[in-house]
Amino acid sequence: MNERLKRMEQLLHRNSSYQSPADLSSLPSIDSYPPLDLSREHVSKTWEHLEYMAASPRIDNSSPHDQSFDPSVTRESTSAPTKIALRAEKDLIRILPPIDVARQLFEHYVEAVDCMDRFIHVPSTRDLLEATYAGLPSSVPARETLIFFVCIFASGSYYVCRVHDHRVTDQLSREHARSAAWVERALHEVMRPDTMYSSSVMSLQSSFIVLLLLLDFEGQSKRYHVLKSIIHTRAIQMKLHKTDMEAQEKDLDFIEAEIKRRLWWYLVGTDWLHGNVAGPQEGTYTINPQHMATELPGNIDDKNLSTDVPPVSRELHQPTSMSFFLQRIEVAKLSRESVDLLQNIGSSISSSYPLILRVTEKYTSLLSSLPPFFQSHNEDFSSQEVISRDRPYISRQRAILLYGLYSRLGRLHRPFMTLGITDKTFEISHQMGIHCAKMILELRNSMAEEDMCLFGRSHSVDQHSFIALVLLSIDIIARPDQEGVEAQRSEIMNTCRTLINKYQPGGQSSGGITRAIELLLDILHKSKQSTLVPGAFASPTRPTPRSASREFPTTANIQPEDAMASLDTPNQVSWLDGLSFPSLPGQEIHDLFDELRTTVSGAGYFSWEDFFDWQGLC
Repeated sequence: MNERLKRMEQLLHRNSSYQSPADLSSLPSIDSYPPLDLSREHVSKTWEHLEYMAASPRIDNSSPHDQSFDPSVTRESTSAPTKIALRAEKDLIRILPPIDVARQLFEHYVEAVDCMDRFIHVPSTRDLLEATYAGLPSSVPARETLIFFVCIFASGSYYVCRVHDHRVTDQLSREHARSAAWVERALHEVMRPDTMYSSSVMSLQSSFIVLLLLLDFEGQSKRYHVLKSIIHTRAIQMKLHKTDMEAQEKDLDFIEAEIKRRLWWYLVGTDWLHGNVAGPQEGTYTINPQHMATELPGNIDDKNLSTDVPPVSRELHQPTSMSFFLQRIEVAKLSRESVDLLQNIGSSISSSYPLILRVTEKYTSLLSSLPPFFQSHNEDFSSQEVISRDRPYISRQRAILLYGLYSRLGRLHRPFMTLGITDKTFEISHQMGIHCAKMILELRNSMAEEDMCLFGRSHSVDQHSFIALVLLSIDIIARPDQEGVEAQRSEIMNTCRTLINKYQPGGQSSGGITRAIELLLDILHKSKQSTLVPGAFASPTRPTPRSASREFPTTANIQPEDAMASLDTPNQVSWLDGLSFPSLPGQEIHDLFDELRTTVSGAGYFSWEDFFDWQGLC
């Protein structure tokens, strides 16, 4: 067992050997590769693979894995320590910040992170923080308590926004400079054998805090999925999936029972959500909804929870600090249903598109049923202002919730977007793809205008942004003569550069998402230099292209069975098309994809054959 744990720790802390070339001119010549198959299916896979590339883990050349927490480094130092070693409780105490900084980190964690995940009971945790520091240095707190606060401080320091540094104190800015070291130390502590074997709720809370931190820190990396698997195993061993059965048998206090429900349902929601986004888990999930006996947590603020009084949950249309958490579960349930439905998708349009429309109706129904304070356009502005003033986190929660919904809905229709340009049968897909992409960018811009830090530190949120950029790119390449195309192209490219600058402070690539953005920029740049052949998308049997509507698309008038009646020919996997390019005079599309192939081949972490081997990525 010790050997297995040792190998697991080595896997978690192993540096990646991937080094991305800084200069694309250094990549191999395209002459060394065979001609590229430019069929509808293969071109579609380009867009799908860009999504997967964006979903791949972040890999920094100056790897944060090399950074550690050395107690000899003073609190005023902003340089990262260089070695992590096992230390006793007193050494953990030595790396704790002073009480005033600890309070700031904790409150920042509550404001920026806890409002999304709800892993802790804020009032009792705040009291524990004060009691822990009050007892120092005469008494030594339990190790799991110290680890708990190290994890909170790591998360609080990471989510300090560099863009809005005018809103944070100098102490928080200094801790943010040490955030990579905080993260690595927190990960090290939760991966210790005694922590992994612990059955305490506090120890599990620490692991959950680091899990979310890893997802935003580096995406769905191997370290992330290994830790998630360990957490799942621990949760089962602690019988969190039977919390309410355990509560009746053991007479748990109400706060502990509620925290257990939150932890379990966060794990469940994450499992189902990952099954419906690009990444290693797409298309599957682990937790069966029939195999649990844990009720949903209540819609109740922490201040209204007590150990000996049963909690009274409010109606879902009434805002609380749990509102986002509960709506996240609804999105996760829909994601699970989508995975189940799309498992039955066939290899022809006639068998696949009706399922796409069924899933679409489920998403639009969920969007319309959201509480008013989470709606994208709430006409009751006065009520919205009151809620936002009393609960400032609602605006951030609304943006994150809608981001995930529009991203999944747009991605669902991406394979059919260009078909919808010329074929009325698929018009809804073209309209839906464009609408969702524009809503995502509108949300992003509105949050920036409100001076709210939302997108600066989340790898997963950036994936949603990238999907929006892909959807809009497909449209402007397929319809280069549409009104405002250059303004739209400029907006896409500016957003791409913003994301790249965030991930490349030193000009070096930091993982799949930057590589995907670089390739998307290159495609946009090359397509701008060319002009599509007039009428390339038109045919005698199909109508001419239509402009996308700004209104929310609806499937009300679509009759899937009738619409598909004329499409019963096998047409194997051609429905997967994301974009069928016509010829580009002066700059052949062959050259674009040869250049894309050359760039991808130099990335070092997958082969060009894998690029179009979609079977291996499902």
